[in-house]
Amino acid sequence: AVLLVNSGSRRGELWFEQARHALSKGGLDLVQAEKHANADVIDRACLAAIREGVRNVIIGGGDGTLSLVARHFVGSQSSMGVLPLG
Repeated sequence: AVLLVNSGSRRGELWFEQARHALSKGGLDLVQAEKHANADVIDRACLAAIREGVRNVIIGGGDGTLSLVARHFVGSQSSMGVLPLG
């Protein structure tokens, strides 16, 4: 799985490490975990993960971040996980 968090969202910076730890402890193999304050960077990283065939891409952020990346999942083999942090 890949974890991408918008650290510019209301709780993104604060909860990034907690989310990463909880997901790993819960059994998810995180091959990548990143936080970025720029939603465009998250958008590009999300699209790259989907194109690489990552099955689970978890997005942490607010409405803007989530709606920005959602289109990439349509017709893909990847699932979008949502961490509402906005």
